[in-house]
Amino acid sequence: AKSTDDQQKALLFQVLAELYQYQLNDLSKAEFFYKESYECHPSRLSLLVRFSQFLKKKKSFDELLDVLEKTNELNEKQKQLPQNDPKKIKSLSLWLQLEKSYLLARHFHQIDEAAMILQKLLRDYPEESFYPLIKMFTQNQKWDLVFNATKESLLHHEILSDVSVIMRLQLLCHLALFGVRDVQEIIPYAQRLLQKDTQNSIGLQAITLGYTQKQDYHGLVESLLSLVKGQPHHHEYYSIYRTIGFVSKERLNNYKLAESYLALCFQHSPQDNMVAQNYIETLEYLQNFKDLVSVYEQLVAIPANNKDKAIWYRKLGSIIENDGKGQEEQAISYYRQAIELNSDDVLALSNLGRLYHRTQRW
Repeated sequence: AKSTDDQQKALLFQVLAELYQYQLNDLSKAEFFYKESYECHPSRLSLLVRFSQFLKKKKSFDELLDVLEKTNELNEKQKQLPQNDPKKIKSLSLWLQLEKSYLLARHFHQIDEAAMILQKLLRDYPEESFYPLIKMFTQNQKWDLVFNATKESLLHHEILSDVSVIMRLQLLCHLALFGVRDVQEIIPYAQRLLQKDTQNSIGLQAITLGYTQKQDYHGLVESLLSLVKGQPHHHEYYSIYRTIGFVSKERLNNYKLAESYLALCFQHSPQDNMVAQNYIETLEYLQNFKDLVSVYEQLVAIPANNKDKAIWYRKLGSIIENDGKGQEEQAISYYRQAIELNSDDVLALSNLGRLYHRTQRW
């Protein structure tokens, strides 16, 4: 070893250090040879990276922080050399800053200093630095910082994948739903989330709660309509159609609008009890008995308990009986089916008796 130059010595000592570390598990000798290698060639980046990994495993955190800082200084100097690969330098810079931030947060409890490193990285590495930063803030319950960092990362949406943007928007909506942020502040982000993912239940909850707190039901319906206007009717808009229908009926008394969207929901999912009930009430209010008959005919055809089916048959009988088209036989048939399913249905028994009397069936 004495006959070789310093660079060859450094390489030899590094090989010995790695041999003792990985093959012989002798950390004391490994550390000795890493330091010898460093003394021979302190500007060897690959050595410093391996040495820092060794110190991390050995939990020598004070020394590790020093080596990380020296490695970063050396890496920054490499930028000036034209023969070096900029991508490798950038990648190593990211790794070093992430490692330093972890070290400061976990072992030195310097949360603010670690956060400053990650926030600087957020501008250049919005994808790689975002989750470590959010994890750090979340673990320390710094919710305002979570919100601000997430908002800032969305400024780089052009270099983020759609999945990453959706996850960030969803995080903002979560913060509002958990009461950490004012839900009204989240409305634009919820709208943007639904534009990218129309089936996102978190986004729909957030936008609904935001407008509801403002008691701006017109704004809610208009916002949701803007998402589906001009789009072909599709099951992926089901939850949005459902909300438009319910809010239009219950809050705006706009039964015609409610009818349109509840009809789409019922066509897709007649077994949705809330949709069926609200659609029936809407059709009754509008006295649209033709469609009401169609709804009940579809309901009796799907699996349900006997009491519910009995009610639907009785309702069918009542509509047919009173439509003035002389369909007493059909009405009688419906009432009898209701009674067969539930013999305790007093209204069906009463209606059938009255109809028998009217048609003189003694």
